[in-house]
Amino acid sequence: MRPARGVARARLHRGEGGGIRGEERAFVPLDRGNSAGGYIAVLESRIRREEAALIDEGEIRRRVAEALPGSEISIRDMVGDRDHYEMTVVSTAFVGKSTLQRHRMVYAPLKELLGGQLHALALRTLAPGEPA
Repeated sequence: MRPARGVARARLHRGEGGGIRGEERAFVPLDRGNSAGGYIAVLESRIRREEAALIDEGEIRRRVAEALPGSEISIRDMVGDRDHYEMTVVSTAFVGKSTLQRHRMVYAPLKELLGGQLHALALRTLAPGEPA
């Protein structure tokens, strides 16, 4: 459907799992005397709610540390959007385990976050003494 004359269309791509991701909205230009400010306020409010639902590094670290006590965990937000992380875990629990087994051990405490609040996680799993 084409927008009415003088109305701009915008696609929003913020957040995962519904919300305003991919919704299409019509914005009426301010100079036409309409209330485009109302649209902007609604969108800003929705973005703030979605950002509040995102996960932070501390929560990811806490969950993995509980599942793998005594492990050394370094984590970094890869792009600043709080849902794409890179993590290195060094744990004695990884001794004698394959890479797949190690990754499963890290993903297990995060399973309810993956695909929702946590969109991507790049993992490096090492036993103590293994080269990084």
